[in-house]
Amino acid sequence: MRRPAPRRQEPDPDPDDAEQPHEELTLDTLAAVVVCRVAGDRQGAHLADLLTEPELKG
Repeated sequence: MRRPAPRRQEPDPDPDDAEQPHEELTLDTLAAVVVCRVAGDRQGAHLADLLTEPELKG
């Protein structure tokens, strides 16, 4: 008789993620961050500059 395969356990969520709820990033929020804060008077923004903004972390 064959033994059943052991069940896989899901990894525990990262404790830091569990403590801090994340807001859903909307298109309007993304546009405001890019246009108002990062791009300024330029035509666009570099990804590295965007990733430093708190709304885009994680």
